[in-house]
Amino acid sequence: MKRVLHVLLFSIITVNLNAQSFSNPESVEYDPVNNWYIVSNTNTSNLQSVIPGNLPTLYIPGVTSPYGLVVVDSTVYVNTNGKVQGYDLLSGVQTFTSNVNGTFLNGICADTSGHIYTTDFTAKKIYKVNIADGTSWVYVTNTTKTPNGILFDAANNRLVYCTWGSGVQIKGVSLVDSSQTILKTTSLSNDDGIVMDNQGRFYISVWGTQSIYMLDSAFVDPPLQVITGLSSPADIYYNLNNDTLGVPNAANNTVKFYNMNYILAAPQMQSVRNDFLKTYEDNGGVKIQWMIENGTAATIQIFSLTGTLISCDDVPSSGERIIPQGNLGSGIYFVRITSAENQITEKFFVD
Repeated sequence: MKRVLHVLLFSIITVNLNAQSFSNPESVEYDPVNNWYIVSNTNTSNLQSVIPGNLPTLYIPGVTSPYGLVVVDSTVYVNTNGKVQGYDLLSGVQTFTSNVNGTFLNGICADTSGHIYTTDFTAKKIYKVNIADGTSWVYVTNTTKTPNGILFDAANNRLVYCTWGSGVQIKGVSLVDSSQTILKTTSLSNDDGIVMDNQGRFYISVWGTQSIYMLDSAFVDPPLQVITGLSSPADIYYNLNNDTLGVPNAANNTVKFYNMNYILAAPQMQSVRNDFLKTYEDNGGVKIQWMIENGTAATIQIFSLTGTLISCDDVPSSGERIIPQGNLGSGIYFVRITSAENQITEKFFVD
């Protein structure tokens, strides 16, 4: 079969009869089984699938008022009213129900021991759900402030959640005895989601300033504003494989994806104006060209969309390389050039 490469710098026109629009997107989660992202839409009561750069398509219909999402093994779990429901990733068939009897279940996460944790926005509680048999119980009886997004911090054997309202707090919950600790109090308002990257840094989505903030792993420094101009950013997701942050914007019905390596390096890159990394179609293959100004040597890496490292080689600080047709299967890839002076990532598509 002939494979044709389309570089994402150009428009790719496709016809997809299932293509849709987001409708009050609330949560985004990566699905490693199907190699796409899942988005919950509260207005249309469904789950959609989307590959960055493409329109969403209907994935699972008839999910009443879906909020937080979490993928565990081959199942996506979703908060829907007072229940947690699970759907098989391949078939889309519902395979799990736990009637938590919650008031307004919002954020959700899972540990590595077969348990799900979900925040009750209205009742100010956190519930724990046993995946094996669907039983559930109150794990934190009173969060004091309104809980929203939540994550599992394996390194510290705790849950970490953020709060809605004024004076946003980041709080920890010990998985030994469910005791709570205030990790950070801020002057921000209305925090919806919270995620963590490979460096142990935290990111929160804040409606008060329509922004994403980064916090250091020890919660010592003030929150650093890293993305602005959002529109009611809801329950975010951080893909650890490729350092991509997914942000559902509930107010303008969009879902945006940001490469955080690029964003966090942006101030340094402004002073290296002639650096570049470009990809082109070349006789059905891929031509990669790069230059790190004033650099000495670099490393070139190719990643799949899921973050799997395909190749890694030492190269000069400037040059070009051709990947022959057929060496890569169809899909989205990332090429990264790293040197002592800079790091640049570019995305390309093989059809």
